[in-house]
Amino acid sequence: MEIDKQAIFLCDHQAKSDLLKEWSDKSLFFDVVYLDPTHLFGSLSNRYLFWMKERYGYSMDHSKQMIPYWDYLDVNRTYQSQRLNELTKVKHDLIDSKIYQPLHSSVFGKRTVYTVDFMPSPGHLLEKATTYELDHKSDNSVTIVEAKNDLEAAYAVYQTIVSLLEQDIDINDIVVLNATKQDLYHLDKWLTDSNIPYQSNHPRSLSEHPEVLSILRKLGTISFAEILDEIETLQEDLRDSVLQILNSYMDQDLRNHPDIFASLLKESNLKEPHDTNCIQFLSMDDLRYDTKKQILVMNYRLDGFVDYLTNTSYLNETELEEIGYPSLDDINQYKEAKRQRFLDTVTHLTLFFSEYSDHEHIASDLLPNRPITRKTYEFRMTGDSYLNTLGGLEHAKAKYDYNTYYLKRNDFDLLEATYGKEYRIHDHAFTGIYPYDLQDLLKKHNTLTGAKIESYHLCQFQYLLKYLLKLGTSEPTANQVLGTLTHKVFEQTLKSEDFDLEDIVMNEFDFPETESYKEPLYRKALLQELRQVLPILVEFHKQTKYNQIETEIEFKIPYQDFFITGTIDKAMIFPTTKDKSYFVLVDYKMSDKEFKLEEFQAGRMLQLPLYLFAFMTLHPNSKPTGIYYQTTSIGRYKKEPKAITNSFQMKGISIDSPAKILAFDEDLSHIRSVSLNKDNSFSKNSKVYQEQELMQMKGMMESQISEMIENLRSGKFAINPLPTYGKKKDSISCEYCEFRSICYNKNHNLGGVEE
Repeated sequence: MEIDKQAIFLCDHQAKSDLLKEWSDKSLFFDVVYLDPTHLFGSLSNRYLFWMKERYGYSMDHSKQMIPYWDYLDVNRTYQSQRLNELTKVKHDLIDSKIYQPLHSSVFGKRTVYTVDFMPSPGHLLEKATTYELDHKSDNSVTIVEAKNDLEAAYAVYQTIVSLLEQDIDINDIVVLNATKQDLYHLDKWLTDSNIPYQSNHPRSLSEHPEVLSILRKLGTISFAEILDEIETLQEDLRDSVLQILNSYMDQDLRNHPDIFASLLKESNLKEPHDTNCIQFLSMDDLRYDTKKQILVMNYRLDGFVDYLTNTSYLNETELEEIGYPSLDDINQYKEAKRQRFLDTVTHLTLFFSEYSDHEHIASDLLPNRPITRKTYEFRMTGDSYLNTLGGLEHAKAKYDYNTYYLKRNDFDLLEATYGKEYRIHDHAFTGIYPYDLQDLLKKHNTLTGAKIESYHLCQFQYLLKYLLKLGTSEPTANQVLGTLTHKVFEQTLKSEDFDLEDIVMNEFDFPETESYKEPLYRKALLQELRQVLPILVEFHKQTKYNQIETEIEFKIPYQDFFITGTIDKAMIFPTTKDKSYFVLVDYKMSDKEFKLEEFQAGRMLQLPLYLFAFMTLHPNSKPTGIYYQTTSIGRYKKEPKAITNSFQMKGISIDSPAKILAFDEDLSHIRSVSLNKDNSFSKNSKVYQEQELMQMKGMMESQISEMIENLRSGKFAINPLPTYGKKKDSISCEYCEFRSICYNKNHNLGGVEE
């Protein structure tokens, strides 16, 4: 195929390497531009993650999810999606601040556009693309090996490697693709016992190393200079890996944002040297075309060969279409075409899959367009063993004696050097959940509320048990019934003062059977309290200018594959123009509760910020004046009118605008922690914030939602209770946890949990 010598090729890095090799073999030279439409065309400053956190309060994960879309957003266009319009403003800000540099339009010019492997074409940037097929297709037969289960499939791969080596195939020409960590667990033993060297494609995470874990725990608690001193003491390979991060970002950014520094450490792997003269284990996308290589592909299954996308990481399908980003169907078609080219072009290819393991497996429906030889692998136990002296068992016994009694055998160092890599300590802890089960659970339970998000931050394992596995109790408590009654009364009061208060309080909603003996006393006490509180509520609503009242606002907002749901107790709205308004959100609480910004930033007290996010999503032209908790009970021993009024005050955070606050509460008698000086400025003890800070809270809440969804999809359900604080003995996560009796962590003193 004759191509334009100044063309644009839409392809990934692997296809680019194959193109260069093909043209090099033919001594062809072209002045072409390579672009990958699923990655950023433009360039980002290394300040991007930190700038997004400082400017908008976005987490690192949230900011990274947005990266693929910056090229596609048109700053001069108004979109139907409010989220796209918000992102457009952020992009404009990124460009003005020189954080993002778009690819100059002159790059495209009148160049011909070619797409390799059906790589999706970005519609708004480039016109119709021409399909380009790589030349090197093979006629060699492909072998497909079917084993009974994953263990036998792994052993079939091992025996194939041995057979190839016995045929004098160079060890550097044997490559294993698509092996899972479980596959490597089995292959490690057989290859090590056979003295066959290999290099894994599953590197160790930096955060798995105790020395790096120690640094992670200290980030934010000791000075940055002390952190640098500790890094200098790390062993060489660890230090080099950490220094690679330090050299990629400015010290000032890492110093000011220890949370981002910690995330960068956690997502980085130990930098390992590239070994030669060994079997190479690679991912499917790491292979480079070579006619000499013997390629063994594991997990040739419907669910393991093509990594189909089932959802987008941030924008939904409608939003992707609106900006011209490739759809899920386009991306999956490309992924399929890429794997098909692999099957058709690799010269020496053997595919392995298991008929059954923990779940039923089906062979991939993609077949090579070339001759196929099918084999059924039958595992046979042989009498040979690579552990004739049972050295592994001797090592285990020697290590036990050394760790338990400090008795070191003379041959301990030799045993440790030979068998230490295989040594595994039994860890009585939750180890994960099968991906199939996880997908099914997330599909069934795909709603997120403030309580759920807060529960996940308190302890991921607790969330799994309570909200996905549904092991917790579902019967409402007496306090929840009283709260529901109070909400009903307040709602009726705002509609009309003419209703039968006593009938509602004394008769509606059932008490839990286990607490029915408390019912007469509780209902009577609630009736007395409401008779004292309701006049305060009525008087306040008569004097406030935020007099458009909405109660029990139910919302269900689509977000990726989930729905953000909840019910806002009360919104009070003050219209300023025909289309714009300010609002206050109020959440009723039976017991005293005060919103603290630092608690929200630590992953607690998420309910009000979630309501703020939801209300602003539903009403994009409205801006917040304040978000508050309001205690609906007057507490014990409060009979004086002033004491009752003070108890009923709203507690939260307010906008730094005396005019708007006075419009909401003209004498400031209904809001706690807000007062004015004689010059009408706020006193220094007032809990007030700039409008931009309240807007940032919305962004931070969305970041927390995105981060949680990403963790849920990854199956992250660690037993990670928050530490104690103050004089508490228990972790705040464990203090009232109903799963203490079955938690793997119950006998450990982690984070202050009692033994």
